[in-house]
Amino acid sequence: MHVSPAEAKAIAIERARLTALANEFGTNVSQTNLTTTHITNGQTTSDIISLGETQVKGDWLGDTKEPQVEVYYEQERLVIFASVCGKARAIQNAEVELLISILCNGIESERFYNNNRLSVDFKAPIDGYLSIFLRDDNVGVVSCLMPYETEHGKARSIALNTNYTFLSTKDPIYPYREETILVTQKKVNLTH
Repeated sequence: MHVSPAEAKAIAIERARLTALANEFGTNVSQTNLTTTHITNGQTTSDIISLGETQVKGDWLGDTKEPQVEVYYEQERLVIFASVCGKARAIQNAEVELLISILCNGIESERFYNNNRLSVDFKAPIDGYLSIFLRDDNVGVVSCLMPYETEHGKARSIALNTNYTFLSTKDPIYPYREETILVTQKKVNLTH
């Protein structure tokens, strides 16, 4: 990585702030795995993507002293050391995580066949809005499953820490008399 001396000093100061926050409040480490399966001309291919993330559990509010930066060589390598003093606060964790389960005939699954019932269990740690889309890689089409037609395209309002079952007659505003049914000629793998 090639950066200017000023950029290197700014990066060292930012990393010093993150280290101070991690030492004081700790960190959250998460990993998300995504798997997609494609069937083309009878050949099945799978792609796996794994994303890791570390977040500090604090916010840097501001410096109380000017950051100090030392630049020196150690074993023929340039070293930039920064020290910081400042005000910070802890980030409060939500009481629940984002919980999403894709259900096939009422059971959590990622494999669906023709005429299987699809629904989604959902719970969020904050208030917000939700839309659900289905992507069909076989024909290159994306369909909006929610908001429902009766909601006139407005994303669904979600209340924090509330359990929902969408695309199902269990949803009080679901406008249809039967469950959401997938119609396909091939096996479908769903991921979120």
